[in-house]
Amino acid sequence: MDFFPSRDNILNQNMMEQNRVTSNIQAQIDVITTTVFNYLVWGDSTADTILVKDTGYIANNIARINYTLPATADVGDRYGITGKGAGGWKVVQGALQRIHFGTLQSVSGAAGYLQSGHFSDTVHIICITANTDFRVVWANGDIDINI
Repeated sequence: MDFFPSRDNILNQNMMEQNRVTSNIQAQIDVITTTVFNYLVWGDSTADTILVKDTGYIANNIARINYTLPATADVGDRYGITGKGAGGWKVVQGALQRIHFGTLQSVSGAAGYLQSGHFSDTVHIICITANTDFRVVWANGDIDINI
């Protein structure tokens, strides 16, 4: 009986450990993705509107569609927007509201906004401070923010 593991046994154990870690990481990514996407009810949108929590909007117009952040929002409220029509979309803020996107923060109040740079861009936003602060938790595309 060998008291020291063979080189092949060590390599096999390392590969099994790497596969386990990779599987765990993928499972965590799947849970995060599922959590972000599964709680939104998606529908086609063709006109300017005030965002409603737990709703995803498919911006479908030849002109840009404005989506206004709600004046009343609870921490954790979620919103999604993805583009379909050529006009794209814009998230418009109200008084004292801000959007945080990565290390950037929009101008506070009605002058601040977040908008698609290409009509097919997608963004997922959550409220992080009741009524005033919102964070982009996932984005795809060329998103512009007014800082």
